[in-house]
Amino acid sequence: MIVAPSAVLPGPATATGLSTAAVRVVVVDDQSLFADALAARLAVEPDVEVLATVTTAREARDACKCLHPTVVTVDVQLGDDDGIALGRTLHAELPDLAVVYVTCEQDPTRVVEAVRTGARAWVPKETPSTQLLAVLRGAVIGESWLPPRLLTAVLGQLTAAGHDRTGSGAGLNELTEREHQVLDLLAEGLDRGEIAARLYVSANTVRTHTRNLFGKLDAHSSLEAVARGRDRGLVPARAEYRPSAAP
Repeated sequence: MIVAPSAVLPGPATATGLSTAAVRVVVVDDQSLFADALAARLAVEPDVEVLATVTTAREARDACKCLHPTVVTVDVQLGDDDGIALGRTLHAELPDLAVVYVTCEQDPTRVVEAVRTGARAWVPKETPSTQLLAVLRGAVIGESWLPPRLLTAVLGQLTAAGHDRTGSGAGLNELTEREHQVLDLLAEGLDRGEIAARLYVSANTVRTHTRNLFGKLDAHSSLEAVARGRDRGLVPARAEYRPSAAP
């Protein structure tokens, strides 16, 4: 069942009644108690508006299409539904929507599967709420985040998969000089705004370069782009991806 937060979880609004929240969230979890608790915690933040809590993949798709969130939190296990399949569908239908998994699942293979569908982050349910909030705020501006204990295994799997699909020398001449610079800065863990400041360009320009970069590397996230770039020799092997969405 979709819970409309206009009745119980109002976000900040202007005199015209339009929300000023930067983080507009739909919470998807088949455990209603957890979903309601998470929604209540998020809703107290001045820059966060909880648009709905839902328990099934179908309700999630409907809510995201109707309510236009900037980020959706998804559990991997949704009863009879698969959260990663939901994320794949949402990314295909709403490519600007940030998908953040909030789950008990900690299998690196599942994390890799989620990253390949375009997920921005994977957050254990035991993560402190302050850190989760930092991840959500980062996700809406294009940042990625994974638990440090999973990062090495996930990057290794992504790199190995990229090598099997493309060969290590593929793509060396595909990127422009600016795209190379953006990739290097992504590998350092910089977000879009920080990259723009470093390169003295606008954030929209960085967005364009990033999308072109993702297309050329067949990547759906910064994390996957760095792994693909490392495999193809575009990122130095010594460079360690340091996602910056959370402290």
